Amino acid sequence: MMDDARRLPGIAEAAVALIVGGDGAVQVRRCEIRPEHVVEIKLGIGALPDQEVRQPQLAARTDDEIRIGLPGGIQIVAKQCFRNVFRSDFAADRLGAKERGLPRTDGHKKGAEVFRQICQYASDIGIRCMTFYAFSTENWKRPADEVSGIFKLLIKFVKRELDELNRNNVRIDILGDWSIIPEDSADSIRLALATTEKNDGLKLNIALNYGGRAEITRAVNKLMSEGRTNVTEDDISGALYTAGMPDPDVIIRTSGENRLSNFLIWQAAYSEIVLTDVYWPDFTPEEYERCIIEYQSRDRRFGGHK
Repeated sequence: MMDDARRLPGIAEAAVALIVGGDGAVQVRRCEIRPEHVVEIKLGIGALPDQEVRQPQLAARTDDEIRIGLPGGIQIVAKQCFRNVFRSDFAADRLGAKERGLPRTDGHKKGAEVFRQICQYASDIGIRCMTFYAFSTENWKRPADEVSGIFKLLIKFVKRELDELNRNNVRIDILGDWSIIPEDSADSIRLALATTEKNDGLKLNIALNYGGRAEITRAVNKLMSEGRTNVTEDDISGALYTAGMPDPDVIIRTSGENRLSNFLIWQAAYSEIVLTDVYWPDFTPEEYERCIIEYQSRDRRFGGHK
């Protein structure tokens, strides 16, 4: 931090605490910065030690830094450090509906609406990358009418939400082998990919007919077909669906389940896992925010010591 920030510790500490949700005094809306990531805090002439600091506003963002402005001329400059992967699946939709005695399709419909809300919220707070587990390679074992209903819901979702996602600068990508899904659903995916391919905001990955083991097997076979020997971890990472993307900082598992269920098992080696008992159809931006704050409280060492 800069010298002027140290001379006014009340303002500096309040500002940082506000961003990370440490003081509990206000509702947290900008949840990306932990104190160790702060590069500097600049204080305007009007800032006083006893000034109440509220309502941070995102001022600017680059690949390396984020700048957040607060009333009183305060500006926080911090390292761009937070990426998020959200793990949700349609099993959670079904479980939530079952608990209420409703048809499975009702759970999936409500889950699609929650998906829209969380995408919007993640984009608003500056999340850079997020992945939803929509349909696994094992989900084909479900009843045929349920599987058909999920893919029909995908078509409806793209038709209803694609324009808004595009306006919000969201880029959609698909993880998984979607070559075998119903053709009308595949047409919707092609439209979504083509419409958003030039966007550079939130990168929204939808894991569709995806399985972590299948992804690794595919990557190894790809490398073998290229005649590669003495394969490295970087080689495998580069052959996955997520090639070029950062590994997830945090995986949020809904519905009280305590397992990864074959989701990003290579990429999740050092991801923090946050568990919530809330079913996906009941998941809210406030619960998402709580999960992010829990993640921020973790001490990540990546196998080493601090």
